Amino acid sequence: MKRRFVLFVLLVFALTTTAFALASCDIGKDETTDLSGDNIDIVFSKSQFEYNGLPQYPGFQIVDGYDVIEEYNFGEHNDDIIVTYDANMYVGTATVTVTAVNGGKYTGRVIGQFQIVQQTKKVSAGDFQTLKKYLKDGGYANVVLTADVTVPEGQSLTVEKGVVVDTCGYALVNNGNLENKGEIAFNEYGKGNILDNNGTLTNKGKILLYVSTENREALVNDGKLLNTGEIYLNGEDGNRLVARNYGNFGNEGIVTFNRYVDFYNYGAFSNGGDVKNSSENKFYTDSDITGNAINYISRRYPLTEFEISLSDDTYKYDGTAHKPAIYFVKDGYNVDYGDYEAVYENNVEVGTATITIYPTEDSDAFYGDPIVLYFEIVP
Repeated sequence: MKRRFVLFVLLVFALTTTAFALASCDIGKDETTDLSGDNIDIVFSKSQFEYNGLPQYPGFQIVDGYDVIEEYNFGEHNDDIIVTYDANMYVGTATVTVTAVNGGKYTGRVIGQFQIVQQTKKVSAGDFQTLKKYLKDGGYANVVLTADVTVPEGQSLTVEKGVVVDTCGYALVNNGNLENKGEIAFNEYGKGNILDNNGTLTNKGKILLYVSTENREALVNDGKLLNTGEIYLNGEDGNRLVARNYGNFGNEGIVTFNRYVDFYNYGAFSNGGDVKNSSENKFYTDSDITGNAINYISRRYPLTEFEISLSDDTYKYDGTAHKPAIYFVKDGYNVDYGDYEAVYENNVEVGTATITIYPTEDSDAFYGDPIVLYFEIVP
């Protein structure tokens, strides 16, 4: 009797264990977690990194509300998830995508984001050597000038890479030799000059000058400014950008006075490249602008707003047709549009010849009625 009772107990135990095991398998399948759920999120061990030229792989936790359901560190193997990092090297927003493995304890996927930012470096008053180091070697840096920084006389500063300078006051005073081969963006948030050149400034890259608050001098040149790259100046309506030239300004590249710029020329301005200007700007000059003409940017003016003259108003009769060149001057600057038509009449025989100037139909510069100019052919 005892033997039968023991066998019965063992049979019941075996059946109960099997049933429990099967029930456990069913429970596991019912408890898979959908990573796409509203309460699922990724929490990074560090959510912001300074750019250093290397990819970033922060570890993270997957949380369901307040509960941590998974932890991951880069390089670890996990049978339940696949982890992909994207855009995780350069300045901007990087992403991590966690995708569930089929047959595992998760379904769906969840995406998290972290930031890669420019380095921030501070340069104190007069600390030229630190500034020189940051601009030359720290091409990924956002250099914040805490006070005026002057390039000492006889010293040279070469900017090899891109850098952004935000400033209150004088951003950079050059009393020596300043050479830019990269890109410098000056953003003014206070009073004072952004770029003050008393020495020799050679720009082979880009210099971008903006004014975002109070009207101040963004560029002052008392020395020699040589541009073979690009200089771009831009103000705002009611908040104009002021640039002054007292020295020698030589342009062989591109200078764009985009909008709301007041440019005062009291020195020598030689244009062998391309200078672009729009109607919102104001130009003042008490000396000659030599070289190429100033190009106005996508603006149309009536012909009557220009001072129009001829290369010569008297010719000696020689039996050939005479066609003097036509010069257009606006705000003291020679302007060469080219989108006009000139009709010459009576320009062979002795007497008064005429030139009738018409704006072309698709002109971006001229509009209005045609005008007539006269010149003489003498015996």
